[in-house]
Amino acid sequence: MKRVVALTLLVMICAVSLLGCTSAEEIKKRDMTISQLQTKVTQLEAEVKKLGEQKPKVTATLYFVKSLPTEFYLFPEERQVQGQKPAELMRAALQELIAGPKTPGLQPVLPKDAKVLSVTTDKGLATVNFSAEITRMNVGSRGEALALAAIANTVTKIGIVDRVQVLVDGKKVETLGGHVDASKPIRRSDSLVIFE
Repeated sequence: MKRVVALTLLVMICAVSLLGCTSAEEIKKRDMTISQLQTKVTQLEAEVKKLGEQKPKVTATLYFVKSLPTEFYLFPEERQVQGQKPAELMRAALQELIAGPKTPGLQPVLPKDAKVLSVTTDKGLATVNFSAEITRMNVGSRGEALALAAIANTVTKIGIVDRVQVLVDGKKVETLGGHVDASKPIRRSDSLVIFE
């Protein structure tokens, strides 16, 4: 932005200083210089606009399944996501959660063909709308509890919300996999997370 202001001032200074020229050749040179500077200002304004439209990158913490000899837990994995608003960041983080882990030894927690249709936030509640593929889990009660906790933990870690309401195709559902109640907002569950 400072460059644009500086170039605009430079164009004005050049224009004022060149007004004293009287010969046709000097006027032609002045017009070319002004035209070149105006082109440069236009290019810089386009760059500034493009930079303003870029979404900042934020580190999101995602949670994937880690198997121990006696039980399954969630394990955090950090990823860079982009978004201007918290709901955009939450959606990007959930899309990464669906994409699966990059860390060896971790397992996906959600079906790969599921899609995040929308994310909205209101008064501490994030409402996450998934496609019907989210219900195609072939897991027991622990696996379903981990999936719901992974969603809640990923979303609440971004901030501004402490509860997550899961929808499927815009509607509340009783359960995602047949075992755990998903009809009410869910809270973060750190008791299912390990860090080693």
